[in-house]
Amino acid sequence: MNSLEIIIITLLAVGALLVWYYIVFILKEPVKIEKNSRLPDTAIFPVDEWEDITAHELGEIEKNIKGLIRVIVAAHRVEEPSNALRQAVKQNLKNNIEYHFLVSQEHAQSELDGWVLMFLAIAKVVLTKAGSRRTPQSLVRISNLKYPWRDTPYVFYQTKTSNGQLATVAFRGNEIDEGIADKYTRLPGWMAYSLANAILSDAPEPMTIEAPQFELPPEINPDVLTKIGPREEIHATSSY
Repeated sequence: MNSLEIIIITLLAVGALLVWYYIVFILKEPVKIEKNSRLPDTAIFPVDEWEDITAHELGEIEKNIKGLIRVIVAAHRVEEPSNALRQAVKQNLKNNIEYHFLVSQEHAQSELDGWVLMFLAIAKVVLTKAGSRRTPQSLVRISNLKYPWRDTPYVFYQTKTSNGQLATVAFRGNEIDEGIADKYTRLPGWMAYSLANAILSDAPEPMTIEAPQFELPPEINPDVLTKIGPREEIHATSSY
């Protein structure tokens, strides 16, 4: 075997090792989204990534869902939002997005009226600043369910996608008998539909929902991917 053959064999071996390293260590790594990287115009909710997110992080998501029409909260009681959640409420009311709160049966109407006044005050301020003709009463509703709610809070986000289709995503809190939980996890579509169908069909003002809207992935401003806690590695492309 001459020196040329030895060089060729060596180069082939090195090339094979480089290909093996790329397949094993590079392709299996999730895509890293750096804070200053250029992101696409629209991102999709990655199902596995949205587990145990904080209430503050949920507020960041709530502010960045595209095509948001309505936010529906089913909980034991109403609780005043703070930080990012409060910012999300103010921003969304300014953009004429409706908020419906469905709370446990045992809370007196006088208590609910107090919370209504608080949310109406927020709505009035932001709508006046925006010069909107919508009335606060048309955007905020707080009602009793027909039964005691001894479960964790649930949040449903109803949106319209860029294709004009209705899509709904739901999150479940981790604390029983609270209005706002410490952490939330996104529910699979089939589970979200079953819960929404049971809750909303028996609400004081029944809402019609259909299963397909829970199978569509809601669109979100990709900037939120750089704001969700310490999660530095998030798949840039993920299917529902």
